[in-house]
Amino acid sequence: MSRILFVHIRYPEFDRCSGDVRVTNMLSILARRHEVALHGQIHWPLPLLAPSLLKREIERSALAVRYATQQRARCFRPPFGLMLPSQARYVARMGYLSVLGDIYPEDAH
Repeated sequence: MSRILFVHIRYPEFDRCSGDVRVTNMLSILARRHEVALHGQIHWPLPLLAPSLLKREIERSALAVRYATQQRARCFRPPFGLMLPSQARYVARMGYLSVLGDIYPEDAH
């Protein structure tokens, strides 16, 4: 079963050539036929972000994934799985599928 794994990584915080464990992990995910996707860098709730900051978040995390894996991410999951409808449309115009969630780590169920 193929899975999408969302990475929270900053560019250019890591070095693709130095054996950075985050890069190694992403390449391992791809080798197992799973997908690496975007999750942003600063991890703030999207409704608090101005459009310019949202754009920067997606572009920088996309650059990090592309730099590490040589592949373009297909999906974006906003921090906390929440975004405004206007932000979802904006993300779609940037070419990414928004993946929202209703399961949270603190949820006992």
